[in-house]
Amino acid sequence: MVDIASENIAADTAHQQTSESAASQYESDFSPRKLRVALVILLGQTFATSFLPYFAVPLALLPITKEFGWSPKEYSVATTSSLMWLGALSGVCLGPLVDRFGVRPILVLGSIAVALVTMSISLAHNFLSLFLSFGLVGFFGSTGMHYGKVTAALFNKNRGKALAILGAESAVAAAIAPQIDRYLIGTFGWRQSFVIEGLIILAIVPLLYFVIEEPGTAGGSRNLFKHFKRTPSDAPANREIAPQNLEGMTLKQSLTDKVFWLITLAGIIALLPRGALFTYFSPLFAQHGFNGQAATANFLSLTTAAGAIGALIAGFALDKVHDARLAIPFKLGALLSLILLGIATAQFGGMLLLMFAGMVWGVADGSLRPFQGFFQIRFFGLKSYGSIMGISAACMSIMLGIAAPVVGFIQEKTHSYDTAIWLLTGLLVFGAALYLFLGPYRYSAMIGAVRKDSAQQPETRVNEEDRLRQTATSHPR
Repeated sequence: MVDIASENIAADTAHQQTSESAASQYESDFSPRKLRVALVILLGQTFATSFLPYFAVPLALLPITKEFGWSPKEYSVATTSSLMWLGALSGVCLGPLVDRFGVRPILVLGSIAVALVTMSISLAHNFLSLFLSFGLVGFFGSTGMHYGKVTAALFNKNRGKALAILGAESAVAAAIAPQIDRYLIGTFGWRQSFVIEGLIILAIVPLLYFVIEEPGTAGGSRNLFKHFKRTPSDAPANREIAPQNLEGMTLKQSLTDKVFWLITLAGIIALLPRGALFTYFSPLFAQHGFNGQAATANFLSLTTAAGAIGALIAGFALDKVHDARLAIPFKLGALLSLILLGIATAQFGGMLLLMFAGMVWGVADGSLRPFQGFFQIRFFGLKSYGSIMGISAACMSIMLGIAAPVVGFIQEKTHSYDTAIWLLTGLLVFGAALYLFLGPYRYSAMIGAVRKDSAQQPETRVNEEDRLRQTATSHPR
């Protein structure tokens, strides 16, 4: 791993020494083409994944548990746990397909599938049927993680800023989702709300088909299966390079690298508060003296909107501070939000303190978007992005799927959610410390760049490895 790091850091240094005229041969990060793709990514991430049904989980707890006579713990297993566990299986199964055949077929077909299984939730009549329906939503909805491969490769010289802007707009749009779910469940009932959500997802699919492009590609055929019969030797240099020929580490290299496991463990801990407590927000807030459902909808909307602030701060900082330890202050912010959540009650602090906790939570949570994409591409590259992200996401999903029932178990034993909150605060301290050991970035900021002239031609890719070698040759180390 040291050789990979030293070679790519040297290449990155050599690139920084090139003149502005040489750098200008690459397409701007804010060209109309890139902004068009980014807009559709935003819509796809927000409305064509498991996003809508996921945000409906805490809001549907009361009507579903009342109808079936379940406890909150049983409900969390049938919804949150099944969604997470089968989502983990999706990452392992579909990640290698993304790296072999491309992102577009997985995103388009996955979105169609998640729309259909979201509508199938309306037909659930027992524990097993609801478990399977939410599990399939998790499996097909997890294909949305592969938007990250397109986004991370799309932006180069201002990757952190671009990820921040995209993440910020996504956070603002996502703030609408809990209100949509609340309106649908309140107006049409929980069964019909999932049918409507499925139709919304289907409406986004044509945009994905016509606009989304493969990493390093400008223009090209809309054929979803053009890489299914292609081998690496079929692609001539600098022309339509197959997905598996992109620069980066292999899956085997990543799995034997301690940095991969440090990033994965840190990511699990960062996501644990939302994953563990999300299902129980309504009864948690009710326990603290608030109107459970109303407080949940407002809290989720505020945290998601505040995520825009966190995404912007983190993204802009990533382009200024070239050090992975930049993530630590944001993790400490998450720690503060949990402390505030634990002490906020209707009598102490009231709704004002609860919403302030939600705002701090949102800022910390929003920073995960740019950090995740930025670290993935700068430490591991593009070659096995789908496989690496799939394994990492699988580990996270398994742990998050376990976390919700554990919180339910703790609540049954202690009759309070506060014990779980304080346990999570301790874990966040440990998670923040992990970023001290990641080391320097390994891959150039210009990985996945497309030349200006390539952006005007169909099905053209930049061979990043060749470009970096040429740059390093022009500027001897």
